Amino acid sequence: MKIQSEAAIPIAASFKSTFRFGTPDRSNSPNVVVVIRSDDGAVGYGEACPVPAFTSETQKSIVELVEERVAACSPDATLSTGSRCCTT
Repeated sequence: MKIQSEAAIPIAASFKSTFRFGTPDRSNSPNVVVVIRSDDGAVGYGEACPVPAFTSETQKSIVELVEERVAACSPDATLSTGSRCCTT
């Protein structure tokens, strides 16, 4: 199985009421939905919910990370060392 495509889709999830935990109060959440498709038709979905106050991650940094790391595993991508990843 090889990764055929990947997508990191930023979304803004709004809450009906303010969500409180720790010190942050949140009325929305800048999440990222991740979709990965394989060459055999399998599709995987994931979600990241960055909370900069706790992890220093942002919606932008997560999108960049997925694009950088997962795109490097795509069948057409070659790592700088000349080897491929995520292939069997």
